Amino acid sequence: MPWARGLGFAVPVSTVLGALARFREARSHDGHRLGVSGMTYLLDERIAREHKLSQASGVLLLEVVPGSPAARASLRVQDIIVSIDGTTVGAATDISERLTNASAEGIDVTFLRGSRLGRAKVVL
Repeated sequence: MPWARGLGFAVPVSTVLGALARFREARSHDGHRLGVSGMTYLLDERIAREHKLSQASGVLLLEVVPGSPAARASLRVQDIIVSIDGTTVGAATDISERLTNASAEGIDVTFLRGSRLGRAKVVL
């Protein structure tokens, strides 16, 4: 198209990371599916210290699929997952890894909602 010369398009990195997280989620092992997409998110140092969190990052939820296990457990967009079954989650790829070891009873998810630490039992 000669009329489109010099034209470029940009895609926000959050869109790309969200799409990658959804792709990885769709390919999770053993058929376990949490029903979220998210991206690695640096934790506020004060809040991490207050809750005695050892990691520098968690997973900020960008999407919670309606009717999914995460939605049924009351997880919301903008929650930050910091651990699953007591094991630190510092990046979006960690969620898929934790799901491979999930039991039939579900997983315990620890998350930050604002400055409050919450816990939810997610039945997959």
